[in-house]
Amino acid sequence: MSAFKDALAKDTEMIFLNGDEFAEIVDIDGVECFAVRSERAGFDAGNYAPELPGRTVVLHVRTIDVAADLDMGGSCHINGKLHTVASRRDTQGGMTRLELQRNGY
Repeated sequence: MSAFKDALAKDTEMIFLNGDEFAEIVDIDGVECFAVRSERAGFDAGNYAPELPGRTVVLHVRTIDVAADLDMGGSCHINGKLHTVASRRDTQGGMTRLELQRNGY
């Protein structure tokens, strides 16, 4: 692994997914993990099901904490509530960005 990737992986653990800094504990399909949550959607979630009222949640999590087959169009439970995956992006440093849509009220 390059020095840059090593530094990114270390920052992921020590800063971004640190419960004392930015992260909170979330339950993804029965697996508790640290995640950084946002409700700021990108294009994918905003256009996934425009005819339905919904709430967009964006999670940044460690890639190893998310099922490898969880991808666009799939579904998962976040803290016990069903969400549809609008997009998934695995990035360097072992992070995954999930845009999720929770339909209904």
